[in-house]
Amino acid sequence: MDIAQEGGNQSIQALLCMVPLQGNHSLWFLVGSNAILAITSTFCNAVIVAALSRGSCIHPPSKILLRSLALTDFCVGFLLDPLFVMFLISIEYKHWNLCTQITLAVLVAGQVLCTLSLFTLTAISVDRLLALLLGIRYRQVVTFKRVLLVVICFWALIISLAMVVFWDYQFSLYYNSIAVLLCAVTTTCCYTKIYQKLHHHQIHVHQDNQTDMRR
Repeated sequence: MDIAQEGGNQSIQALLCMVPLQGNHSLWFLVGSNAILAITSTFCNAVIVAALSRGSCIHPPSKILLRSLALTDFCVGFLLDPLFVMFLISIEYKHWNLCTQITLAVLVAGQVLCTLSLFTLTAISVDRLLALLLGIRYRQVVTFKRVLLVVICFWALIISLAMVVFWDYQFSLYYNSIAVLLCAVTTTCCYTKIYQKLHHHQIHVHQDNQTDMRR
């Protein structure tokens, strides 16, 4: 590892550990609110994952995407929120060595889970657009194996890229910014196309109804 990069990463962790908290009230408010979020997020998403495991009318490829999203949100409540609580407490009691280690864990876990959620939400928007555009061909094109492969690639790619934090935090911020931008553009385009398609269909149905009434 380059000494300058290592020093840069350590300085970022140290800087985050020096974040001022305005009084004990704000600290314990953040601790309490994140603890509540951790419990509710863990429980609710565990219920969702269990519900999706049972038989339902949801198309299996779509179920994979929903399960992946629920799993990432479950990990946020089970892992990321408790780590953030530990981060706040370590700042309050000035455990600087522990704080820097927890900060690195928060950065890596947060990057992985947030990016996974974003990628999954983007994949869901693409899935909905394909369901609208392909019609009866949708089930032939969007299969269980293909969607499962996409989800596995998402997890493998994002976890691998998150390891870059250990070497160059600035570069990880760079590619994360690009990923967020691409996902935002893709999702916006998909839902815009869905809206236009449904709006056009609604106008067509309305015109047909008016034609039938005139007859």
